[in-house]
Amino acid sequence: KFSASGQRLWSTYYGLSSIEQERTFSQGVACENGFVYITGSSGASNGMTTTGVFQQGVTDAGNAFVAKFDTSGNRVWGSYLGGSGSDNGNCIAVRDGVVLVAGSTKSPDQIATLGALQTQLYPPEAENNRNGYINAISTDGTTKYWGSYYGGQGISNIWGVDFNESGSIFLAGTTQSTVNIATSGSKKKKKN
Repeated sequence: KFSASGQRLWSTYYGLSSIEQERTFSQGVACENGFVYITGSSGASNGMTTTGVFQQGVTDAGNAFVAKFDTSGNRVWGSYLGGSGSDNGNCIAVRDGVVLVAGSTKSPDQIATLGALQTQLYPPEAENNRNGYINAISTDGTTKYWGSYYGGQGISNIWGVDFNESGSIFLAGTTQSTVNIATSGSKKKKKN
């Protein structure tokens, strides 16, 4: 954290001091009311989570993580986010008690919730496919409200997420897919 005049107020490491630290990457940061939220990916088997959060454990493939820090740089809570495949947390946004985390995943489980826009990895039988995803969680880290995949038959990644006061969510990213991305009537429906 820096002051308006560029003076460093605090800084911190996040992760382990062992070889597992090399597998921890922070990709996104967001702020609200002085609190700092980060997301990324980690294969670290411990040191990343706190008690009472929505996901304590990590898989061997590595999961995304999300963490909250207070105005002095102390960790308030930390949680993994993901399923049995590898998951990356690429971006994060916070507003009115909701944290949106988005990225990419190979996990066929623990990402989407019932009634989501896309409830399964597409196509589910593709061994090396990677879809984008978005999850909404509480700012206290205890609850995952909902989650959805977003992708087609090629690799898709979400690199930007935001939402406005009315609750509209905006995603930006990259895709190799020619299906399951664009909506009817959009200007460019297929990639070149």
